[in-house]
Amino acid sequence: MQTLTEIARYQLNALLDRYGRVIDGLPEEALTWRPSGEATSSVAQLVRHVVAAMDAHLRLALGESGAYDRDGSLREREGLGRAIIVIESTP
Repeated sequence: MQTLTEIARYQLNALLDRYGRVIDGLPEEALTWRPSGEATSSVAQLVRHVVAAMDAHLRLALGESGAYDRDGSLREREGLGRAIIVIESTP
């Protein structure tokens, strides 16, 4: 029987692996493309948003401080596509 820690680690890794497969090999133009212009978020923005939200929820569960900035996590940033690739490839 798996421990709760093992299950949680598996779920986190599975989620990160899934996002890694989505962005693998995409050029920056594809990562930052918005399907309906400014009204929608790019893949890079969505990945950043999910990672930021996950981090905020884990910090909250651990009793640590730090507010989650939803709008900030969805804001377009210079070089965001490259930053996502670097994060994804970091062990």
